[in-house]
Amino acid sequence: MVATNPDQFKAVAYLGVMLYYEGKLDDAEVNLDRAVLLGRESKDDTARMLAGFLYASRGQREKIDSRLFQYRPEQIIDGDAAYWLGGIYALLGDRKRALDWLRRTVALGDVNYPWFQRDKNYDNLRADLEYQTTMTEVQQRWEAYKKEFDVARQARSP
Repeated sequence: MVATNPDQFKAVAYLGVMLYYEGKLDDAEVNLDRAVLLGRESKDDTARMLAGFLYASRGQREKIDSRLFQYRPEQIIDGDAAYWLGGIYALLGDRKRALDWLRRTVALGDVNYPWFQRDKNYDNLRADLEYQTTMTEVQQRWEAYKKEFDVARQARSP
């Protein structure tokens, strides 16, 4: 996608975040900064949020777009956005806000348990009892969805 659309800010942001998760932080920074620049006129915060992971992981709160810190959980209706904001706060060590955003994520129906349990952005909350309680709910909802849709898929199979 980036090769054919090198100026599409979301594509560049997703490349940057893949590099971030691979631990290639310098390469991630180049792409995330470029994505933020390309998307500077857009109201879509995807690039700004994904760049926030990198800066939060480095303790560089001042580099995170200040608009992201103005959002409150009840204002966000996108589960991914809520989850990403929670990840930023988790990386910054703000337990309360990270958990508020994670609960909002779950309330919006985003319960991607397989990803949530391994996302490094939330590693510093793994031992937290409230985090564990929320993750138990996520796991239960994920398993219910999986069971429901596995049954439906099996019913359609020849």
